[in-house]
Amino acid sequence: MLPNLSSIRKRACSADHGCVAVRVGGAGQLGAQGGDDDDRVGRACLPGGPVTENADGVVATRQEGTVGHVLLNRPHAMNAITVELGRKLEQALRALARTASVVVVRGAGGNFSVGGDFKELARLRAAGADAVRPLFENFRRACDAIAELPVPVIAVVEGYAMAGGFELMQASDVALVRSDAVLADNHTNFAQI
Repeated sequence: MLPNLSSIRKRACSADHGCVAVRVGGAGQLGAQGGDDDDRVGRACLPGGPVTENADGVVATRQEGTVGHVLLNRPHAMNAITVELGRKLEQALRALARTASVVVVRGAGGNFSVGGDFKELARLRAAGADAVRPLFENFRRACDAIAELPVPVIAVVEGYAMAGGFELMQASDVALVRSDAVLADNHTNFAQI
């Protein structure tokens, strides 16, 4: 059974990152000082706090109580999807779902994800059709994992969510989208629909 996601409240964290507090059960209220009145409230915020695995990689994860956090960690490329990012995203989602009651996904650097990495795609295409396949298959498996997980996945979207980033947002169980976010499914521009 999925946790109760009926009371999702936005709030700023103490570091002013514009975090989101997500209540996954219970009837209590968020504390007036930004504290939580039980341990079932998580933050969609990765800056600060202990990052428990893969902190320097393309996907960073941490767990805070029963809330798992996944950070797409390629801010210099607006979190564009690569073969490695797709693979690590699936691994992170599945690993966190074993111990978390909810998983929150967001992008580093103010953007969710602009979709596929064109530089990597060009490099892979030069190596032939078989070299391109892992890019799409790894990302598909990451999106499929969301549907298969026994816990809800919440996408926290800011900045750009385009193509594959838009797909990842759609695959999530809940999407919290900033009012100034840019959403686009631009696959038709590349004859991919």
